[in-house]
Amino acid sequence: MPERYTARRLVRRRLSRGQQAAQEPAVRGQAATGKARVFPLRPLLSMPVISVMRAATRAGARRIRALAAASAPRRRISYFVVPAALALTTFIVFLPALKAGFVNWDDDINFLNNANYRGLGAAQLQWMFTNVLMGNYIPFTWTSFGLDYVVWGMNPAGYHLTNILLHAANAVLFYFIALHLLRLSAPASPADRPSTPILGSAFATLLFAVHPLRAESVAWITERRDVLSGFFFLAAVLTYLQYCRVPDRQTGRTRNAPGWYWASLGFFALALLSKSMALTLPAILLLLDAYPLRRLGGVGSGRRWLPPTTVVVEKLPFFLLSLVTAYTSLVALDLAAQVASKSGAIPWNADATVEVSPIDRVAISANALLFYLWKMAAPLGLSPFYQLPPPSGFETWPALFSFAVVLLATAAVIVGHRRWPALAAAWVGCIVMLSPVIWVPEIAADRYTYLACAGWALLCGGGLASLWRYCQRRNIDTRVRASLAGLALAVVAALSVLTWNQVEVWRDSETLWTHAVAVWPSSRGYYKLGEALAQRGKWAKAIENLEVALRINPRYIYAHAGLGFAFAIQGRLTEALEQFDDALRIAPRFSRAHTGLGLVFARQGKLSEASDQFRRALESDAGDAQAHTNLGLILKKQGQRVEAAAHFQQAVRADPNSEQAQYQWGLVLAEEGKLGEATDHLRAAVRIDPQSAEAHRSLAEVLTREGRSDEAEEQFQEARKLRP
Repeated sequence: MPERYTARRLVRRRLSRGQQAAQEPAVRGQAATGKARVFPLRPLLSMPVISVMRAATRAGARRIRALAAASAPRRRISYFVVPAALALTTFIVFLPALKAGFVNWDDDINFLNNANYRGLGAAQLQWMFTNVLMGNYIPFTWTSFGLDYVVWGMNPAGYHLTNILLHAANAVLFYFIALHLLRLSAPASPADRPSTPILGSAFATLLFAVHPLRAESVAWITERRDVLSGFFFLAAVLTYLQYCRVPDRQTGRTRNAPGWYWASLGFFALALLSKSMALTLPAILLLLDAYPLRRLGGVGSGRRWLPPTTVVVEKLPFFLLSLVTAYTSLVALDLAAQVASKSGAIPWNADATVEVSPIDRVAISANALLFYLWKMAAPLGLSPFYQLPPPSGFETWPALFSFAVVLLATAAVIVGHRRWPALAAAWVGCIVMLSPVIWVPEIAADRYTYLACAGWALLCGGGLASLWRYCQRRNIDTRVRASLAGLALAVVAALSVLTWNQVEVWRDSETLWTHAVAVWPSSRGYYKLGEALAQRGKWAKAIENLEVALRINPRYIYAHAGLGFAFAIQGRLTEALEQFDDALRIAPRFSRAHTGLGLVFARQGKLSEASDQFRRALESDAGDAQAHTNLGLILKKQGQRVEAAAHFQQAVRADPNSEQAQYQWGLVLAEEGKLGEATDHLRAAVRIDPQSAEAHRSLAEVLTREGRSDEAEEQFQEARKLRP
């Protein structure tokens, strides 16, 4: 007997949980019928122990398959349905951007007046990987623009569509990151529903994706670098989380860890080639190692599963890429400054303090950080350009107040970092992400918050998930949970409406800057509005806004030059001369002012003085298309046709959208007998300015010489309509 009972105990120990679970339904059925059955142990005892173990394994496998089948719909929801819904919501909110065009906020410099990026040929790729236009080294972003040109040409809707699709993809990546982090930060108990982290992750994603501060990065074509670098940045974080997933007890790494690690490093390199601001990623990864990964025994944990040196050493390649990018960015900014200095230009805020002390930097950083936090919490009165107060140390109460708030918040986070580790991580992450820009004097922009607000979105999503989980565990009335869901939906709906309206602001240059000066008046805003109005021929309103810009900042040389051109076009030559002279007194080598003086002298018939001014302009800025064109016209009138032709050619290269340059170069080619090329340039002139009777007539004459009489007659008819 003792041996028999010992055998029975041995068999029971070897029974797997899967077999016991498989028996539970039968036992429950017997209990329901009131009949008690004794487990038939005798046949089981007659089986070999190995057979019993195999049977238990098969039962466990069946149980696992049943659980997997039951969880499949839930997995489809969390991994397919929810991300698709988030991407679609994001796409819909930003739909107004498809109706927007290019704006005179760097789009003109980057796209309208820049033919170098148009295509993916060897010449274009060489330019993309070697240029530092406007102080930015962003070759991968330029590659995406080249692809846009191949597909869409110069249709701005295609460029906007790419931006929106990239941002929608970023929303999906952000969702999976949030899902991973929320599950790590708050492990679920058996009583919790699996949908809770999904709910929190979806809410966090929408806070990130449809926040009004995203409008600038998505609706502004130039800021493709934000959404593209954001895509690779988030992909790098997600692959890094996969690298750190389910660590082995011995090595602290996952299966296939090297693959995930190198994928993360590769995505980081692409992010840096899209925008240098992504260089903060290594610090963010270390922050994630502390919390919620707890690889360093970080906040909220008294344990660690890797030595700190190992965690830091594996970031060395990331930090190396960041250092190289930082150096490249400094070189690019220096080259851009040299180009601006050569053209005689000075900063728009020329009256600001030149020397900025370390104390000023601290005050500027505190003020900018508080400004961004306020805009994240209350995204109202957004503008494409904010002019913050000039650096003055802590001599003003706003600077003292900002520093005090930031200092107190940091102290509170340090004191409570063990109790509220997520809050500490969000605060530190925000500062790290903004660190490349918050120390810059007087400048702030919505686009700098594209990734900096991610931590706060995750914190809000985690807060909603925690409240939801608390209600479930305490069996609180479902009406409370319904109220929570309603509040979350109301917040998302309000943000979506604000974002829709903010995207509408970017429809065109006039709308953009009219809104900008209404919510945040500045000399630059009024200048840009005047420039936009001048491009539409609204000269009276343009002059009015340019004069306001000069009242705010009398040393704003671009406003002086813009006002001078406006006066010259209206025939007010004396006033135009005064404005150009004022600009040259501030910046004696300012090329645009020399070009303006040349135009005035040419209108007065002083061709020698005009030619001298145009040559001075070209000495400062060899790419001044207007100076090339006007100097070419003077030389042509003086009979120096060869030199004139060279200047017309240079003007077309510098500004392909100059109607006069295209027209004059087309005439030169026609005179040389190159009729095919002449036709192309004259067609370009007609496309740029359909109201030019001279361009239509010259095109008709060239088409006639080519024997294309039908097309020539159409152009003659257009010319007669414009000028009978």
